[in-house]
Parts: sequence; C-alpha cells; structure tokens
Amino acid sequence: MEENVILRLENVSVTCYKQVLIAGVFIDFKAHQITGIIGRSGCGKTTLLRCLNRLNDLVEGMRVQGKVLFKGEDIYRRGMDLVELRRRIGMVFQRPAPFPTSIYDNIAFPLRANGYPRAQIREMVELALTKVGLWDEVKYRLNHNALTLSGGQQQRLCIARAIAIQPEVLLLDEPCSALDPVSTLEIEKLLLKLKEDYTIIMTSHDLRQVARICDEVVYMDVEENARGGKTGYVVEHNTVEKIFLNPDSRRTYEYTTAGLTGLAK
Repeated sequence: MEENVILRLENVSVTCYKQVLIAGVFIDFKAHQITGIIGRSGCGKTTLLRCLNRLNDLVEGMRVQGKVLFKGEDIYRRGMDLVELRRRIGMVFQRPAPFPTSIYDNIAFPLRANGYPRAQIREMVELALTKVGLWDEVKYRLNHNALTLSGGQQQRLCIARAIAIQPEVLLLDEPCSALDPVSTLEIEKLLLKLKEDYTIIMTSHDLRQVARICDEVVYMDVEENARGGKTGYVVEHNTVEKIFLNPDSRRTYEYTTAGLTGLAK
C-alpha cells in the first residue's frame, strides 16, 4: 500500500442474510486526513463505517466480503484480535452516549479495561480531556455524573473516551447531528486539531460541515437490486474541492447542489 494510505477497502460488499446492503466498494483512506462519507439516507454510510472496525460482526446475519486492510493487514482474517482492533480504530456514535457514571470514570474505565497501570490513568484522563478542550471546564467536578454535562460537552467527552486509549483512527457517525450550532462549531474545530494525531473518517448529512472540515469526500448512492431491496455503492471519491466544485459524476453534482441549497433528502 502507498505510504500515506492507512485503510484500504478492496471490493467490499455487505449482506444481511441474502439482502445486499453495499456492493463493490474500493476506497483508500489517507492518514491524518478527515474523510467525509455523504449520501442520502439508506445508502449504507453507517454500515460502511462499521465495516472498518468490525462492528457489523455484532449484527445477526450481517456478512462482509472483500478485504479491509489496516496498514496492510486484513482485519477480517481469522484470529484477528477484535479488542485490539477496536482500540486502534475507535468509534464515536451519532448521539452523545456517556456512561451514567462520573466524568472521570468515563475516561478511566476503558483505560482500566485495556490494562493501563493505575498510576498512569489519572495523567491519561487529564490528557484526553485537555485534547478535546474539556479539562478546564470540568477539572473541579470530575466526580460529577457525566450526564450533567451539556450535549456538546457530552460529545467531546465521548471523543475523549475514544482517544484516551490511543487509537490511530477515529470513526465518527454524524457526530454533530444532535448538537446545536455553537456546539457543532466546537466539535469541528476540535476535529481539525485532532487530525494532526489521528485519521478521521466521518459520516454527515451536513454538506456545509463536510465542505468546511474534510480533506476528501466519498459520495454514496443507492439503487434497487434484483430482490426489490436497495443496495448502496460508491459513486465518487475525491478531494473536497473536486466533489463540490467539479465532480466527475452528474449524480454527485445533483446531490451536492441540492444539499447545499437545503433540498437534499
């Protein structure tokens, strides 16, 4: 693989029982970039994202075919350590989901679970909270329940929890869809800083957000398959400038134009 490619998908398809959800995906994700995955609802954005750290394994009947190479290693090979994989490729979900425990324990719990020494954990908690800009806001109330934080703070806490265990890739599933505009801008600024240390792959319906912070964009669409269901596929993958200003596909142009004028569905 090229030196700057951290994840590669080679002819990846996803089925659930006999229904083809995604077909024939080839993508290279580059290190230390933010890649946005866009497309209308039902095209398989989240399913594709969950392929990258094998979270689809948890869904009954779900099967992934093809290769997903992480730094040259097929993550679907037999014997893959899924705990270690998900430590290295972390995920933050659409709605903030802090544990109903203290702010401190939200970060400390995954560190303990991954065997970090107790003497090191407090320092790592502070570092993770500092990286997401939360330390100064919460350092005097670390023992308070995390659910007392605002929505934007909760999402930053979830990002801090993901990066505390020192992953290499962060997967974000519409990380700002449940947040107000001010909190959304805070998260965007945070992601632009975090890409210096991590590779970020995110889904989003907010095309303006994608245009503001992403380096590359994957546009997905969906079509009816032979069984009467719908199958998602990649239409185009390119730089953010190319996707929004001069896409190769007419479908990409129609979707991004509609999205930027508020008409996309």
